[in-house]
Amino acid sequence: MTSQPRPQTEPRVRDDRVEFLMVIARALGTYGTSAHRLEDALTLCAHRLGLEASIFSTPTSVFLSLEDGDHRSTVLSRIIPGDVQLAKLVTLDELIERVSAGVLSPRDGVAETKAVLSEPSPYPTWLEVLCFGVVSGNACVFLGGGPREITIASIIGWTIGVLIQLAGKNREFARLIEFGSGVLAAIIAYGAGPMLGPYNAPLSVIAGLIILLPGFTLTVSMSELATRNIVSGSARLIGSLMVLLIIGFGVAVGTQTAARVLPSFQPVETTALPGWMMPLCAIIGASCFVVLFRARRRDIWMMIVATTLALYSARLGALMLGDQIGIAVAAACVGVVSNLYARISDRPAAIVTLPGLLILVPGSVGFRSLAAFLDHDTLGGVQTAISVFIIAVSIVVGLLLANIIVQPRKAL
Repeated sequence: MTSQPRPQTEPRVRDDRVEFLMVIARALGTYGTSAHRLEDALTLCAHRLGLEASIFSTPTSVFLSLEDGDHRSTVLSRIIPGDVQLAKLVTLDELIERVSAGVLSPRDGVAETKAVLSEPSPYPTWLEVLCFGVVSGNACVFLGGGPREITIASIIGWTIGVLIQLAGKNREFARLIEFGSGVLAAIIAYGAGPMLGPYNAPLSVIAGLIILLPGFTLTVSMSELATRNIVSGSARLIGSLMVLLIIGFGVAVGTQTAARVLPSFQPVETTALPGWMMPLCAIIGASCFVVLFRARRRDIWMMIVATTLALYSARLGALMLGDQIGIAVAAACVGVVSNLYARISDRPAAIVTLPGLLILVPGSVGFRSLAAFLDHDTLGGVQTAISVFIIAVSIVVGLLLANIIVQPRKAL
């Protein structure tokens, strides 16, 4: 009896270097790093470790092909997308720098990366829930809401904050968080109408759901497509559209339920609050972003600068050049400041970019487009949908121009 020859496998490169690159890639992907930034950061790190790397990243997986002379190792890891956590992103960036410079061994880098991933949130649960409501109230101010709309939007935000905390403990429930949030938002908004009197319920729904609307994800997907990361950009784009559809369906179900069970009322237009409220809301919103994105407390000042800069540069640009070009100008301003911050502080530009872009992203516009389709306003829905993509492209162009004006020092 002859024994069957054993299949040959590729010889592995040093396990500690490969494992470190894989663990750090999975961590960066989990916290929402875009494909081009993740691939650039890992390629540079691998080169400093003496490896030639070919990296392919998507929102849910990462492939690494690593060569060391005649030896090659190819690995694949599944990524479970998570929430953006800026403090952990800063720590991971520091780990990459230390391992790349030889200050820390790859094996110790793996251990420290796993320790970072297991760290709990630096903020208490009640504070995170509170910030959900405050962000929704602020969004309502930016969208032109009055006191009644702001109150209901804040209540919706707090409700969604509680749901998100519960979803963190139940995987199946987490998959329905967008639908459930849409249902509850509509029921709360339309149920409060008979008690509050005339007010703009649809505006409260949009503002209450603002933290779930995938405007930032849509913008990231467009930036990936613009940098020729076609697979990752397409996947993220479809994912963001799916989230928007699920939220819209939930709102439709909630609206119909409220119409049949609760007393009916006719939503009316509202009177916006005075303009001096805008900078105050920008400061409050930036403070909440520190908690919701789990950033370090000392980053609050740069996040305030980013939100204020985005708000007023967009308004000034719109007055001088029109809405679409104005958004591109605002994105370029945010990008320039974030690149300068990254060069001076040697920290990730996302600390400035993320809060700034959240003021500009077209999430609420996308929801208005879906609402128009649900109301059988096909023409209005198509026009608004086109506006969503124009805004996203404007932001991407502005960020790309910013990289030319002030070249980023590091990939992250």
